Amino acid sequence: MTKIKIINIVFFVSFLLIITIGFIKSFVFPVDINYAENRTANKMPSFTFSSFLDKSYQDKYEDALADQIPLSSKMKKFEKTAELIAKLAFFQMDANEYHWINSNLLYKDGYLIYAARDFSKIKEQLDHKIHNLNQVVEQKSDFKAYLYYIEKDTDMDFESGSRLNAYEYITNRLNRKFSTKKFRIDSFDEFKNYFYKTDHHWNHKGSYRAYKEIVEWMDVGKPILNSDEISLQSIMSGSKAAGIGGTSLFKEQLFAYRFDMPRHDIFLNGKREERYGNYIDYFENKKAIGSYSDFYGGDTGLIEFDYHQDKKDNLLIIGESYDNAINELLASHFNHTYNVDLRNYERENGKVFNFFQFIEEHEIDRVLLIGNIDYYVLEEFELKGGD
Repeated sequence: MTKIKIINIVFFVSFLLIITIGFIKSFVFPVDINYAENRTANKMPSFTFSSFLDKSYQDKYEDALADQIPLSSKMKKFEKTAELIAKLAFFQMDANEYHWINSNLLYKDGYLIYAARDFSKIKEQLDHKIHNLNQVVEQKSDFKAYLYYIEKDTDMDFESGSRLNAYEYITNRLNRKFSTKKFRIDSFDEFKNYFYKTDHHWNHKGSYRAYKEIVEWMDVGKPILNSDEISLQSIMSGSKAAGIGGTSLFKEQLFAYRFDMPRHDIFLNGKREERYGNYIDYFENKKAIGSYSDFYGGDTGLIEFDYHQDKKDNLLIIGESYDNAINELLASHFNHTYNVDLRNYERENGKVFNFFQFIEEHEIDRVLLIGNIDYYVLEEFELKGGD
């Protein structure tokens, strides 16, 4: 047997072994988080005959493979990059118009834009969420309840001006014990001012605007003043770019504000830490490549901020990744602030989050629910506990 044949056999066996191990791992030891896109990773679905017939099983199976199998995402990324190069060259010829990249994403003026959601497809989930929240305040109402809805590109068709109006639908059916407010976006130009080009999160301007709105709305003092805008020596390619395999094509510079916050202690899942987020490293120019979650902090199951202000209220924030940028700021207006991300709480803390038990044990005075449309339709964010 020639040396070349031996090399070919060894290569083939090694490749087959990697794929086999990855396939087994995806079932037995699946990853929980897709860090590239800052979301919960898709896992292998349970098989049912009905799901197989309506093809939902096959769709979920393919999504799981993309998240779980080693090299799968890289192979897809290479293929998508070649396609995107061709599309982007065409888009640049008329950059001021909206161009479809795929069925869910548009491009205009350097920005990646999610298509507006179809209300008819989320109405059932919204109804379920509303029912869940109404049950919560009806069973126990000795705390002040706040709901903050974050509008973004999925809430508005910028070309036609039509709106999803999910916030209005929620508030019209929500128990009046809830105080409600939304982060409103009215145009593409406004969207550009408050959101990243390549990522689904709000930028430093958007998060600071939201922080000021919430502080005024909750009537808890004056906002901490921000510094002038700081241009960081870090480049970012966010979740939207990653989702289409375009991180090498879609990039942007990071900007931020610096804040002088009072002394406080931080606990992540009960363990004391020096900081939440790595913003100090960015300000000291120690990061060349950045991300929203690395700068502000990730989607930790339970975060506690203790500002040692005994005469002030205790706050519970239940949200998702949008609040990462403002948790520490909001907490400065309270004594103890607890932030819970229901996607990761049970896995990281070894127990189910019981809403009523938590607010009693931690003497919670106020509860803030905060998130974009995904927060209000995903089952993962349902509040549980009580009778």
